Order: sequence, then C-alpha cells, then structure tokens
Amino acid sequence: MNSNDWAVIRLHLQSAICRTVQQFREHPADFLSENDIQAVLFTALRNEMHGVRMQYEASHEKDLRFGKAFDINRVMTEYWLAAEGSCDLVVLCDKQGPEATALWRQPCRIGIEIKFWQALERHYWNEPRGPQKDVMKLQRYWKQRDENRHPFTGIAMLFRHPGAFPCLEMDEIASTDQEVAYPENGVAIHVISKEGHLWKTAPVSKLTDVTAPNTD
Repeated sequence: MNSNDWAVIRLHLQSAICRTVQQFREHPADFLSENDIQAVLFTALRNEMHGVRMQYEASHEKDLRFGKAFDINRVMTEYWLAAEGSCDLVVLCDKQGPEATALWRQPCRIGIEIKFWQALERHYWNEPRGPQKDVMKLQRYWKQRDENRHPFTGIAMLFRHPGAFPCLEMDEIASTDQEVAYPENGVAIHVISKEGHLWKTAPVSKLTDVTAPNTD
C-alpha cells in the first residue's frame, strides 16, 4: 500500500473511530480511563486493517530475534514518534524507513492522541491534561514529515463524560466535512461527548512554538 491508497486507509481509520465514538456516546460509563478508550479504538483499527501489513528487513540485533525478513501489523500503541516521544496509537508507514534502524522506531503514517475528561472534571486547553500538548506533538511530527515530502495524519481526540466542564477553545469546533476530520496531510481535533462528535483542523495559530522539542 502506497500514498495513492490513502482513500483505503482513511476508510479504515474513519470506520474504527466512528465505531469507538458510537460506543462511548451510547455507554459512556463503560469508559473510566483513557486506556479504556485506547483499547477499544486499537482493537477496532487492528480489526479494520488486519490484512494491511508492513514488510520488514531486520538488521538490528534485537529485531533479528524475529527473523531476517518478516511482516508486521501496522497498528501499534504507545509507539515512538521520533523525538516527540510515544504516541497513544499509530499506523506505521507501508515501508520501513531507511534512516530508522530498529523495529520500534519506524516512521508513522497516522498518529492519534487521546484525552479523557471525567464527569465534574474541569480542565483547560493549555494545561498538562489539556489537548494543546497533544496537538503540538502531532504538528511537530507532521512538520518534520512534511519537510521531507512525506504525508502524515494526526488526530487529537478529546472524550468528555456527561457533566465534564467544557473547554472553550474546543467548543468552538463545528464541522461536517469528512476531509477536515481525516486530513490526508495535517492535524485535526475531534471532540466527543454524549451530545455529539465534532471536529476541525487543528489551530496552528494558537500554538506557541510548533518546532519546540517535547520534554516529556
């Protein structure tokens, strides 16, 4: 699968996200932590992409434990986004990176970050548990990939329990354009609550420094 197959990847991504969102909206009390959301979305996306794999030629000593040549599922959790650190959920690129010498450090085609606010919790856009850090992480990785003419899709998702206090920057979101929700090359924000599922392109203008390194 190459960059011309984005339409297929996007359908898998959209289907997995929509099914996860539907479960959350119908039964929000089934989800008590970010890990619960991550597990459901990971399972849905792996099932969607069960036949979409990456061919790998091992050279790193640790990788050779699996064999010299093998293939792997492209959907991973807590995977490395280069210097940005780990990402909640990723879809690897269809080919291994020539500059990446280990299986745990391959380039990513899609990155998803999840935030979860429980009932009666109050958080803000730019605090440690706010969405801004996730958006900046995804945009920095997108900028790195884009400079090398490689597309990257980043999605920052905020799930809110009934009764969680609103985040003004996030509540400005309103779109029904699926191309905005799942950009071929760029970063989008999704907000999910019992009332609805909204999205928009991530607001680069609100980021203080897209190129700043992540210190997590």
